[in-house]
Amino acid sequence: MQDMEGTGESKANQTMKASAEATIVNRLGVHARPAHRIVRVAIQFASDIHLSSRMAPIEVDGEYVDSQTNIYRVNAKSIMGLLTLSVTQGAVVHIEAVGPDAEEACQAIKEIIESGLGEE
Repeated sequence: MQDMEGTGESKANQTMKASAEATIVNRLGVHARPAHRIVRVAIQFASDIHLSSRMAPIEVDGEYVDSQTNIYRVNAKSIMGLLTLSVTQGAVVHIEAVGPDAEEACQAIKEIIESGLGEE
């Protein structure tokens, strides 16, 4: 294997990081079937993969509060975690991967999300 930038580490041993964003396009958002499709793609990769999304504004004392720090992050290899994101059509999710195949993992997750997750 090739030496990466003179560090003495091979690409297989080096921790790579990648990120991407994808918009949920299917009408019903991420429910059980689409979450299962994301997990099936994610488990093909050695990298740790997480999805995060800004949560919807919440009502406080009759007013809606929208906070930039209201971020929820879950493991893309966990169907229960993905279901707790509660993302709907039009939501933007941030994809983050760390590991030997991080770039490929991010791209694969982005593609499945933007393809509609097997639904209309």
